[in-house]
Amino acid sequence: MSVRGGTRPDRPTRHPSAEVRLNLLKTLLSLFVCAATALAIAATPAAAESIAAYPPLFPHFDAGVHDYVSRCEKGRPLILAVHARHGTRVRIGTRKPVMGPAKVRLRLSAGQGMAAKLGSATYHVRCLPTGFPKFTAERHGTPQASWYLVTPTVGGPNDDGAQYVAVFDANGVPVWWMHSPNRPQDAKLLPDGNIAWSAFTLTPYVTSSQPYEEHRFDGTLVRTIATVGTDTDSHDLQVMPNGDYLLESYVPRDGVDLSPYGGPADATVVDSEVQEVSPAGKLVWSWNSKDHVALSESKPFMKAILAQPRVVSGRNVYDITHVNGMEPDGDSVLISMRHTDAIYKVSRATGAIEWKLGGTQTPSSLSVTGEPGDSLVFSGQHDPRLLPDRTLTVHDNRTGTELGPRAVRFRIDAAAHTATQIEQVTDPDARLSLCCGSARKLSGGDWVMSWGYSGLVTELTPSGQRVFALRFADKLFSYRAAPLEPGELSVRRLRAGMDAMHPRNR
Repeated sequence: MSVRGGTRPDRPTRHPSAEVRLNLLKTLLSLFVCAATALAIAATPAAAESIAAYPPLFPHFDAGVHDYVSRCEKGRPLILAVHARHGTRVRIGTRKPVMGPAKVRLRLSAGQGMAAKLGSATYHVRCLPTGFPKFTAERHGTPQASWYLVTPTVGGPNDDGAQYVAVFDANGVPVWWMHSPNRPQDAKLLPDGNIAWSAFTLTPYVTSSQPYEEHRFDGTLVRTIATVGTDTDSHDLQVMPNGDYLLESYVPRDGVDLSPYGGPADATVVDSEVQEVSPAGKLVWSWNSKDHVALSESKPFMKAILAQPRVVSGRNVYDITHVNGMEPDGDSVLISMRHTDAIYKVSRATGAIEWKLGGTQTPSSLSVTGEPGDSLVFSGQHDPRLLPDRTLTVHDNRTGTELGPRAVRFRIDAAAHTATQIEQVTDPDARLSLCCGSARKLSGGDWVMSWGYSGLVTELTPSGQRVFALRFADKLFSYRAAPLEPGELSVRRLRAGMDAMHPRNR
């Protein structure tokens, strides 16, 4: 006797095997993905001419935006649907052109891209690596910067998401990126057109000898750039007008009495050293803070210095000045030291301090106007930069204060020995800046800031209105953000560099 659609009553019930169940799940998942793909593409506004994709494009298609990315799924094709009027010539990649709408499945690996041509307009789509940092972008006007060079590698987990240097365009699209086994930091465009960056090694600055790397945009390593006889620090590199490099280092010194500040009487400290190094790697000039900066100048930061020693070979080492930025200034150099809350102008001829801005009062201190009378001017500042009009911009972290960070600009009158604060901007979303950060004023007047200890990078008008913003997730932030203005870097060069690093099989 049999029961249609059931089981024989005299036999035990038979269940599908694990293999059968797995195949069934795979089939259902495949159907779900296909349905989701169709829905995602169908949900895209049916413009007369547009491009949609699954996984979706970033940003949403706009005829005026020509570069897009998609977080392609490993092992699955990128599905691209081109909506076009009948009679419009459409060509996707190297495929034969068709007239009117087209839909294709593209096998693209991370970094690979393709071009879709609709009539006379060409649009570029590239696959992001699965580990590329998560980000959002917003635009509220017309940015003056064409590109934002960032390294969202500090603060987050030690995984692939913290190992990229990237160039984002003014639509918030990463048009170029490169993965590095170390955490890239302080990336910048060099005068020779190449890109350079240091590495955030997660080790004490005293022992982190990781030279800067100079690369072409096709990924080729051109050279490494390092200090001579000391460990290279990762905070800054500047190219001088004569082609030499300015680099930083931390140099240990024993037998320093920190007992007046509550520390050990026989301490090891690190002094700040700045070197001028030729392209051939020869030491041209050096300057060390131990000969010119008194220990008392670090008094406002001393509590934090003693509370956070660097441990080297089992011994505490105290970072008493903490150099974090330099700027060439004719026959002098501007040097920022976080732990003295000050910027110093140093003569390359004599090593003497010509003036000091911020920090404790010394005979070299400038008189400052435009700031509260009891102010130290800065607190934990970074990124000193001279503008063509000779004004000085600084990212003022305001570390340890109740105030949020700011970008600030000063006019220096060396003859009168004065500094006047003439401009500052803040962002309400930048509330805390314990470290890091940059402030760059563009030729058109806007400011571009990486807000330090925050995943926020913004471009603001002189009145503080936000024009553009990048936000990185997972606690990642970019040590600096280097804006590039129109004409400094071409999109063709960036696309060609990506294609060279991630060629497609034809």
